[in-house]
Amino acid sequence: MPAHMSPQKNAKAKAPRGGSRRPWVVPVAIVGVTAAVYLGGVAVFSNVFMPQTRLNGQDVSLMPGADAAALAEGPLSSYSFRVTGDGLDLTVTADKAGLSRDGQAMAAKALAAQGAWTWPLGLAGSRDLEVECPVTADESKLEGLIASAAQAAAEADPGEKDIAFDEASGTYVLSDAALAAHIDAKAAAAHVTEALADMPQTIALGDESLSGGSELHDALTRLNAYVGATQALTLGGNQAATVDAARIAGWLSQGDDGSVTLDTQAIADWCHGELSDQLDSVGTERTYTRPDGKVVTVSGGIYGWCIDGGALAEQIAAALEAGAAGSIEIPCTSSAATVNPHGQDWSARYIDVDRTEQHARFYGDDGSIIWESDVVTGQPNKGHDTPAGVWSITSREHGDINLRGPVGDDGEPEWDSHVQYWMGVVGSAVGFHNAPWRSQFGGNIYTWYGSHGCINLSMEKADELYNVIQVGDVCIVHD
Repeated sequence: MPAHMSPQKNAKAKAPRGGSRRPWVVPVAIVGVTAAVYLGGVAVFSNVFMPQTRLNGQDVSLMPGADAAALAEGPLSSYSFRVTGDGLDLTVTADKAGLSRDGQAMAAKALAAQGAWTWPLGLAGSRDLEVECPVTADESKLEGLIASAAQAAAEADPGEKDIAFDEASGTYVLSDAALAAHIDAKAAAAHVTEALADMPQTIALGDESLSGGSELHDALTRLNAYVGATQALTLGGNQAATVDAARIAGWLSQGDDGSVTLDTQAIADWCHGELSDQLDSVGTERTYTRPDGKVVTVSGGIYGWCIDGGALAEQIAAALEAGAAGSIEIPCTSSAATVNPHGQDWSARYIDVDRTEQHARFYGDDGSIIWESDVVTGQPNKGHDTPAGVWSITSREHGDINLRGPVGDDGEPEWDSHVQYWMGVVGSAVGFHNAPWRSQFGGNIYTWYGSHGCINLSMEKADELYNVIQVGDVCIVHD
């Protein structure tokens, strides 16, 4: 009986195994495959840039990091730059400056920044990565290059001043040779190294690269403050002269200690000299055309412009010290109606006494004659010429007027005459007056019976003149 039952027992034992199921196997397999794909992506995008990726402006899509590193380092082999300023103009190549760039570090930072662990999301969009990849230089090489170039530039013109006036620009400038002589090569190399980060074409040196540069520029600033304070000089409200930058520069001096000095005596000399010669008209030769067309040249007299050079020099110096550009009305000790130092600087109203013609004409404001008369002027062969020049009427009197000459050896005046009209021309010494002792005027009477210098008139003409003349009217005596 046991022999017949044993097979049945075995059959019952196998049945449960043959009919069982495993529902978890498929999900586990899917997860495994997904994980493998994901981790594979992480591995790939840890070393390769994702699609649609730009690095520092360059397309690196699906580019290995090593290739991106080479791309960043590549331009250095052909890169060169200029160092300018402070008297230098130096071209430097990458090999001479020992330039290098760590492209591998840059690529590693960029790959880390793109986020390999989030690559499934990253594939859906684009990205612009900005990662610094600075250029570094061998500062000792740069320092040597700059030092050599600076020495050559400084020796190009060793006698040139540190600061010189440039007439073209009207300013003071630091000379190239002087700037180069003050270059601190170590400081300049450090400045260049810092500026190389962006691989510029030109790197400019400034005060940061100079030894004593601040003192030079302080002096430069002071000098340019002076020459920038230009002054327009007016005379009678009209432009007469200009104190320009070049003139101011001629009044400045520089000390070895960087000091700047304004030469006030030089300003005064210019005001009393060149400017006075240009603008003063008192006593100078002046040429004008009389209304009737006669061209007259006359010199002498006290009427006209005479600038006060001392007062003007003080005003100019004060303006320059203040560093303010502006205008100055020139102070004068005497003035005229208009500014015309070598011509007619009086108004249209004036008295014209022509010694050659022995005739006087009084012109009004419109140029027409308002009075005229024959006259008798001083007798020249006795040294009594009526003084030529541009004068003005100083006094106007009517009554019993006693004219006395100089006192002689006998204690008596050389002449003692009574007249009724007096109109002073040269102070109280020479003037218009009636001459009761004369019956004729004009012609050549003055050559043998002239006056002691005064301008003789008939009673009638003296009365007429007295009634139209005014103190201050200009009177010109000429040949």
